[in-house]
Amino acid sequence: MKFKIKYADQIVGILSLLAIIALIFIIFLIGSTQKWFVPKHNYYTVISSASNISAGKSITYKGFEIGKIRNFTLDDSDNVIVNFYITDDYKAKAVHNSIIEILTSPLGSSVVFYPGNSIIPLEDNSFIPERSSAEARALIKQRKVSVVEQTDSINTILAMATTLVGNIDTLVKQINIALEGKEQTPLTNTLRQVNAILENINTITADTSGLVPKLLEDENAKGSIANVLLQLDTTMGDINSITSSVEGNMPGISILISQMQTLLKQMQDVMEGLKNNPLLKNGISEKPEKENAAPKLREDNF
Repeated sequence: MKFKIKYADQIVGILSLLAIIALIFIIFLIGSTQKWFVPKHNYYTVISSASNISAGKSITYKGFEIGKIRNFTLDDSDNVIVNFYITDDYKAKAVHNSIIEILTSPLGSSVVFYPGNSIIPLEDNSFIPERSSAEARALIKQRKVSVVEQTDSINTILAMATTLVGNIDTLVKQINIALEGKEQTPLTNTLRQVNAILENINTITADTSGLVPKLLEDENAKGSIANVLLQLDTTMGDINSITSSVEGNMPGISILISQMQTLLKQMQDVMEGLKNNPLLKNGISEKPEKENAAPKLREDNF
């Protein structure tokens, strides 16, 4: 016996329509979350290696996701061209003198965006330098961009290491320039002064009739130097004698200190007896005898 539900086709059609509507709603919900329908502005940067980046990696600014990496390619100069976009919500952050930084760590990598200190917006498909490049370092040095250090400890260490490497590179270049003598720098002037001083010293010591040979040949000077050395030797001998004497008298000093402690205790007893008035009270109160840590002195009657 067959059963037939009335309006079955209508019910199936309504359920199918609801499923399609729900699917479309979910797609739009995911798209709005992933910003599929938000206008995007494309930019690019140049780095030396693509080992620490991947397509779809987020670009952050102060912890907020403002864009993503689209793709990257290798150009004819063996440099990596990284194409990325910034969403329309954060288009105002993309201004002149902006830079981008790729931070790497054992736990992964991250891409950070730093807006420039300018109000002129960047056009789409413009070049934004990476922080380790010479262009970005020049912008940071000229204070055309404000770089906020990351709070993450690993990223902070990496950023400090990057800065340290840049400073070392700058120092090495300055040293090379100073040694070559091509430009006037403080280090170059210092080296020239040191060279002049060394030349003067060489001139003085090389002159056979100069000051040093005269001092060595002068009998009076020789006698004065010998007297100074003799007095210094005598002084050192006196110091050694005093030190030996103090070390030899250390036992006697310890005994003297012990006797003074005993005398102070006796004086305390006398003061207590006067305070208690011996005529009315028992006088000096008896105290338990304590063994003295210091060695006892034996007095022999002769």
